[in-house]
Amino acid sequence: MNDIYPCRMVSRPHVAASTIIASAILAVWLTGCITAGTHGSLASYTFRLPKDPLQQIVNSVIAQTPHIYRDTIPRYMIDRTDGGSDTLWDNYYRDGVRYETIYVALPDDTLQYTFQYSGYEEEWATSKESWISVAYAHDSHGNGGSEGQGNVNRRTRKRLIGIFERELIDRVKVLTER
Repeated sequence: MNDIYPCRMVSRPHVAASTIIASAILAVWLTGCITAGTHGSLASYTFRLPKDPLQQIVNSVIAQTPHIYRDTIPRYMIDRTDGGSDTLWDNYYRDGVRYETIYVALPDDTLQYTFQYSGYEEEWATSKESWISVAYAHDSHGNGGSEGQGNVNRRTRKRLIGIFERELIDRVKVLTER
C-alpha cells in the first residue's frame, strides 16, 4: 500500500479572504522594494511630468548651481587579461539613468546624496508623474546612511534632507511648475 492519502477539498472562504489580503500586502511591500530598493527612502518627492523631462531639469539645476556637483572620476576600469577585456564598475549608484550621486559643498561641510528616479523604467516615458527618492545621505563626518540600514537618527535625517530640499528639490519644483 502506498503512503499517499487522498485529500478532500474543503471550502474555507475565510482562508481564501485572508490569503488574498496577505497577498495584497505582500505585493504592496514588494513594490516598495522595487521602487525604493533595499536601501529604502529617506525622503520622496512627486513631480507632475515624466521622468526624462524631470531628469533634464535636475541636470540643469546641478549645472547652474556651482556648489552642487557630481563626482567626475570614472567609476570603472578596463581589465585586460588573456587577450580579452572587461569593464568593471565599482559604483552601481551612479549610473546616470536611475541613480545619481551628487555633492553639496557648504561653507562648513560637504554632503553626499544618492537619489533615484523611482518607478518602473517601462513606464517612465508614458507616466504623467515621476518621483525622486533619496536613497543615501551623508555628511563629511560620516553621519547619515539610509532608511534601509536604519542608521540615520531623526536629527541628522532632518538636517540632511532639509539641505537637499533647499539646495535641489525646491529649485527643481520652481522649474517644473512653470
